[in-house]
Amino acid sequence: MKKFLFMLLILVAAFSLSACRRDNDDDDNGDDTQTTEDLVNDAMGRLSFSNMGAYEGSSISLPTSLIHGVSVSWSSSNTEVVSNTGAVTRPFGGDPVDVTITGTFSLQDVSKTKDFVFTIMPIELVDLREEYPEAPYFDDFEAMFDAEPTGKIIVEGVVSTTFAWGFFIFDGENHFAIYYGRVPPQGERYQVGDRVQFYGDFDNYYTLYQINQPNDSALVGKDDDLTIPVTDSSVAEVNQLDSSDPLIHGQHFTVRGTLERRQEGSFTNTYIVDGDHELYVYHLSWTSSLEVLIALEGEYVELDVVYYVYHTRDDYIMVVFEGTADDVTVLDLTDEDRAQMAADLIDLGDTSEVISDLDLPTTGSYDSTIAW
Repeated sequence: MKKFLFMLLILVAAFSLSACRRDNDDDDNGDDTQTTEDLVNDAMGRLSFSNMGAYEGSSISLPTSLIHGVSVSWSSSNTEVVSNTGAVTRPFGGDPVDVTITGTFSLQDVSKTKDFVFTIMPIELVDLREEYPEAPYFDDFEAMFDAEPTGKIIVEGVVSTTFAWGFFIFDGENHFAIYYGRVPPQGERYQVGDRVQFYGDFDNYYTLYQINQPNDSALVGKDDDLTIPVTDSSVAEVNQLDSSDPLIHGQHFTVRGTLERRQEGSFTNTYIVDGDHELYVYHLSWTSSLEVLIALEGEYVELDVVYYVYHTRDDYIMVVFEGTADDVTVLDLTDEDRAQMAADLIDLGDTSEVISDLDLPTTGSYDSTIAW
């Protein structure tokens, strides 16, 4: 009897496994019989987004391919707020903005659309003057320097230059530096064109006046039409600027020179050299910008730089370069060009009243020789 029951249990188990296998096979066969429209509907139904009712992010991740090989293209009902690629530009103040993002889902000859409505939340406007009423406020940097402030201040301007550890901001005429002493924290990594208020200690680094390690900041607007004056100059002329003038710091210059790399202690630094004059490219310029210059070592180039500081201890001018390869022009110089540039760099001092022999050089810059 026991043997009979044992055999019966084995048969029941075998039947159950067989039934399960048939069920699974039936499911697979069901997938094989799905139409193209079914596959599109399935992919479309699986796609969802978070925080659609109160979106505060800087971008929406819009996939272009989904399960079953379904492709997706996107269009926005308001590209000023959400682009067709998902970049989000939140409004400053005011009411939330509803934006419809339409996805077109396609597979073979089937194409369907589905709308996703995002409510884009405005950026809350904060005025640091209300947070720190005791602090002097400046949006005119020349007036600020005339006032000779001490302690904590509030400054407001449009970001005109960025580097790894800070910014220059622009009041429409002049620039002022903001230095964090580290990479700015998330939420304070402002971009060129952002109008920002900063609160912190008025300080200086050699000839550069700045807010050092700001205690607070607030985005208060954006200037999409920002125009920064750029002065065409030579490396020598930049070196001859009056570094005691706080208003030259942050100014933009177009200069030309040969890119050189030098090993100095444990660092390899980049210089823009023109004859006997040079500019040190700030090592806290963006790494990507420095790599552009490193790749062009030895080339004679034209580029825009920003006056950062005269380093009085080591006697050099430091400049910021913020740009890509498209922002550097390699110049092909002829021998005539080099001879003229060498002649332009000759400096005999004041020759209006000569009372002793002149020291006339016989060699000049760019491997030139001089006959008198």
